[in-house]
Amino acid sequence: MANERDNAILGQLVKLQVQYFDVNGELVDPDETPTIRIVDSDGTEILDFTDDDVYKIKTGLYQIEFEVPTDSETGTWTDTWRSLFGGQ
Repeated sequence: MANERDNAILGQLVKLQVQYFDVNGELVDPDETPTIRIVDSDGTEILDFTDDDVYKIKTGLYQIEFEVPTDSETGTWTDTWRSLFGGQ
């Protein structure tokens, strides 16, 4: 079982999700599977905008389970998701 975003443990999986809504608040899918970039607390890029292992849970909700490297720095990491909607 993966850990949640606020409880990532070195060497274990952490579950990261993104959810997309349209202007009316309805769940909506992007044109393609979103990509994700993960940066550690020192600004070191851990994962560079890949859609590998990103999967759709339901309309508008996507997830990746990412294994936190055992030699990683502790601190606040950032995940950035990138998607296109209507070709933009």
